[in-house]
Amino acid sequence: MPGLVDICHFFVLEAKQNGLACAVPGLHAFTGCDFTSSFYRKGKVKPFEILEEDTQGTFINFFKKLGSRVEPDQIAAEGFISSLYGIKKMTDVDKARHAKLCQMTGKVDEAAPMKNLKKVDCALLPPCSKTVRNKLQRAHFVSIVWGNAESAHPDGELDPCDYGWQMKGGNYVPVWFSGPSVPCDLFEDEETTDVADQEVQNGTEDDVAEYEESNSESEVEWNDDSGSEDEL
Repeated sequence: MPGLVDICHFFVLEAKQNGLACAVPGLHAFTGCDFTSSFYRKGKVKPFEILEEDTQGTFINFFKKLGSRVEPDQIAAEGFISSLYGIKKMTDVDKARHAKLCQMTGKVDEAAPMKNLKKVDCALLPPCSKTVRNKLQRAHFVSIVWGNAESAHPDGELDPCDYGWQMKGGNYVPVWFSGPSVPCDLFEDEETTDVADQEVQNGTEDDVAEYEESNSESEVEWNDDSGSEDEL
């Protein structure tokens, strides 16, 4: 029947890596399903291959525990995402995001560091840690529900608003990003520069006005009866 999975074949997964079969639901929830978003152009094959090659079991154990009430390991989640985007042995997605950007733009021109950014499709970059946090919470909620599918209340009365969603218009919508999108000091520096420029401009205008006023007071009015010395 459509929609049913033959669990008799799960031993094939276990033969590849211990715990791989139990990690599949968490992997599916985290990499995109009916209730969670996917990673742009990453699909399902590449994420699964990472688990198949996970000889230490770090990522497998992470996804196995995603269906429990235990707080998920964000460091492991960020390490998995970094590997998914080709930045291996890194457990900080913000650093992986920067490394991926450098890969895409090539050598940075110190004189014009923003020169090549116009050629970058930012959708190909890994998400930042704040986005991952909310995504991980949503995958955690879905994994818990799936893990309790036989229960009359599989969600265990959990509040989706505590797991990366918010209520809008009677519907739950994802919280994509929490907090400021850029460093606060970036705007502070811009405001300081604007204030300094305005002060310089005001000072220049005051100096010009003062000069014109002083010049008009000292100027001798010329007429036809003026002597040659006055004219000079």
